[in-house]
Amino acid sequence: MRVIVVGAGEVGTHVAQLLSREGSDVIVIECNAARIAQIDKLLDVTIVHGSATDPEVMRAAGIAETDLLVAATSIDEVNLVASLLQSSKGLSGGLFALRAQGCAVLGHSGCTKRSAPIW
Repeated sequence: MRVIVVGAGEVGTHVAQLLSREGSDVIVIECNAARIAQIDKLLDVTIVHGSATDPEVMRAAGIAETDLLVAATSIDEVNLVASLLQSSKGLSGGLFALRAQGCAVLGHSGCTKRSAPIW
């Protein structure tokens, strides 16, 4: 399975590590050069430097050939735009996380959302 993980923070890194260990082809999109250097040493994944809000970065990551997109940045707007770009390519496999207004919202493309208070 080919998976794009947006964001190499704690959650994104953990997801990328688990999927990579299971044999998935993992591409991580990250805009922080220092974090990219850390991830490059830690994980066996492909890394694309840039923002997932940029369609060119998403194309470079291979969004058209991707089975699943996991948007796990700490910025809600980036997660939403990445999910919308993924959906605009006709792909249905996408997960995203939102943390605005004291709630955590987990959703996936084309389906209902689930929310829970942030603790």
